[in-house]
Amino acid sequence: MWLLVLGAASVVVGLLFVGWPGISPRILVLLTGITALILGTGEISFALQRRHRPRQP
Repeated sequence: MWLLVLGAASVVVGLLFVGWPGISPRILVLLTGITALILGTGEISFALQRRHRPRQP
């Protein structure tokens, strides 16, 4: 499901960049920041879940 959402968002952003090139740098910086926040949150969540899971032999 997440891959579909990310794929659709990428297509929309790509079309926006092609259609409105003057705004591309600002949107790119904004999306990079949002992506970093989302990935960082996901990685922390995964690490915490992994830490509390019992080890398997």
